Amino acid sequence: MKVQKTVLHQGKTLTHGDFDARATVHVCAARCRHANGALVTRPAQALQTSLLPGRSVGYDVMVFVGIERYLHHRQREEIQDLLLGEHGISLSTGTISDLARVAAVCRSTCGVTFLLRSEGQATLALAAYLASRRATASRVSARPVRVGNSGSVA
Repeated sequence: MKVQKTVLHQGKTLTHGDFDARATVHVCAARCRHANGALVTRPAQALQTSLLPGRSVGYDVMVFVGIERYLHHRQREEIQDLLLGEHGISLSTGTISDLARVAAVCRSTCGVTFLLRSEGQATLALAAYLASRRATASRVSARPVRVGNSGSVA
């Protein structure tokens, strides 16, 4: 594999806050092609495991928003203030609404009654996102929290 291009990405995660990253896309050195004629490439893995597909927000931010919205029953503006005050992350209330919806769809798509908050949930998160394409899942480094149907802690 050799370098095809380097792409600038902006990201926001609870772990790193706002950041800029350069992602290197590799291409097959022998110019291998898929059946459809596209070059065989390998994107940067680090950003794929940290950021939601097609977004600049991390899985951990999406879980944080989902937990604050549905477990703690906070309003969008309250979540916005928490993200900015505690993590230095600035998000619009529209983005917060979208992330909360994505967390809810992921929860229902995965068929789970709790939002996992561990490193191992990234694979489940990606699978749920790809299964619905309207949702995404999440991960945050902490213990799982069981959420009942009413949003109360079980």
